[in-house]
Amino acid sequence: ALWNLKRQLAMRYLNMGVAGSALKICEEVFLWEEAVDCLLAMDKKSRATKLVRERLEISPTANLYCQMGILTQGIEWFEKAWEFSGKRYARAKRLWAIAAFELGDYQACLKHFQDGLNINPLFPSAWFRMGVAALRIEDWKTAKRAFIQVTSQEPSEGESWANLCAVYDKLKQPRAAFNAICEAVKYHRSNWKIWENYLTFCLREKEWSLAIDALNSLIDLRVGYGGKSKKDGEVDVPALVIIVEALVSENQQAYLIPADDSKIVGTDERSIAIKKNKFLCRKLNTLFQRIKAECKSDPNVW
Repeated sequence: ALWNLKRQLAMRYLNMGVAGSALKICEEVFLWEEAVDCLLAMDKKSRATKLVRERLEISPTANLYCQMGILTQGIEWFEKAWEFSGKRYARAKRLWAIAAFELGDYQACLKHFQDGLNINPLFPSAWFRMGVAALRIEDWKTAKRAFIQVTSQEPSEGESWANLCAVYDKLKQPRAAFNAICEAVKYHRSNWKIWENYLTFCLREKEWSLAIDALNSLIDLRVGYGGKSKKDGEVDVPALVIIVEALVSENQQAYLIPADDSKIVGTDERSIAIKKNKFLCRKLNTLFQRIKAECKSDPNVW
């Protein structure tokens, strides 16, 4: 019981950044692998390497082989850890995959991540790196599977939603891409690049009300303190043109719908279409008033 308490205390110290105190406790209770982690946190790599070599001579473990791989940046140590564990130590494969990623060997990276995640799939950071590797070699199906896993395990991971949107777009699944970018913007509300992508997909899907909201949000992000703009108050004029032309066209079509006297006034198809269009026009007019007040003058807007 005392050993467990001391181990918990050492790990708590290490997590708090008090690596020196954690190291003392680890040495007292012979927690050599944890002691290596403490030395790494203290940036004492030579001492950590010496300790790992000593322990490998005395009592080798898969984790010690992995620690040697981290210290020496040698992929062969991760392979030794994997073989030593009887091909069951998932961390060895994850570290091996990361090393392959850093070397630009994305095919090998995918294979190693897949081996490790088959054993323990509850590592969203590993799935994310796997997804990025798949993007690099345009393996869209693998990227899709990886980012779906990330968003399932970490629903607030906005960057993964944005990447998933890009993957769906490549796979020609526009509605799925739109749904993904909606999730991305929900969790990355201060990222103007994601808002611009969101605007693009709103226009593609003819979600005019959401497109107007996106333009408002972009103005919020671009206008800095003191009324000064990060981009001189620029407005996405092409997007405005698309919205205006669409609303004009839809307004004309709404009035062309034949009235049906048999239906209750205000609930027939024509009335609903007209009401919807008027709502959007009011919303767009409010946006124009804001552009006039907060953004630089652009004759194309008017």
